[in-house]
Amino acid sequence: MAAINPDNTMNFVPADAVLDEVTTDLSSFNVSGLLDPGAFYNYIAFVLHNLGAAVEDEIEGIVYIDHYMGRMPDNFIRLWDAYKVKPSHGSGANLQIVHPQNGFVFYTDTSSLTLKKPCGYDICVPDCVDYTTRITVRDYLVQTQPACSHDFCLPELLAFGMTPESMLYDKHSPCLHSNNRNRINITKKTISATFDCGWVLLRYFGIAIDPKTSLPMIPDNPNIERALVYDIEYRVLRKLYLNNTVGDLERRLQTVEANAVDTFQNALNEVKTPSFKTMLKAAQMNRNRFRVFQIRRTDRLHSYPH
Repeated sequence: MAAINPDNTMNFVPADAVLDEVTTDLSSFNVSGLLDPGAFYNYIAFVLHNLGAAVEDEIEGIVYIDHYMGRMPDNFIRLWDAYKVKPSHGSGANLQIVHPQNGFVFYTDTSSLTLKKPCGYDICVPDCVDYTTRITVRDYLVQTQPACSHDFCLPELLAFGMTPESMLYDKHSPCLHSNNRNRINITKKTISATFDCGWVLLRYFGIAIDPKTSLPMIPDNPNIERALVYDIEYRVLRKLYLNNTVGDLERRLQTVEANAVDTFQNALNEVKTPSFKTMLKAAQMNRNRFRVFQIRRTDRLHSYPH
């Protein structure tokens, strides 16, 4: 069963344990630099989406419309509302905000000898010790940016040009009842508008991201964690096999694929149980930090940090 916190809801935790287990199981590939941690975000998000076990956060984000088009945030799930806004005096009307790209992990590799002789001393070691063996330590880096903010004003509640797919917007979204002549259309990846350029403030439900690893938060559940581990390992080995990067992978690929299918089905069976669904729903409700999402107001607009 999933972990329960004092509020009787499910715990959501960073995916550190999943990342550690994958790098341990595939340590030889990791040392050789064949793992691509930048792809793990999409792998984890895909599995959580198929399981229906992703935790959502209420998020505000600014999108810049250029030539009638803009890019939706990477962790977007569904929209609550959207406003056309203007930069306040001194904020810089020509400033463009580029969305941070979730899913990219930067790292450095440092190699060193496993054993060194202290200067001026002789040491006795067993014959089996290999002085030439080198180990590689991989340090994961988090890209930091200086904090800054820009003020926006004159919010206009936008309307939908065409009603999006039901999964892309909240059924109580104020945009459904807006009569604004400025309209938007959204997909999972893009937003189009009836105006050529400008700023759009989105208030949306998105996948909760761990700022340390830039990976999605996951339920504290051993079955789901195991499904994520095997799915990532299968995708990594499949990519190496298809690109013929490493030889003799077919048997290992088949084994990992079978494990991935079994663990995913076990996780799916647990997710479908009423108790799990109840905990997931309670966790989502308790994470509601922006009560304003439940009422209509257009005067709550001060500044957007990025």
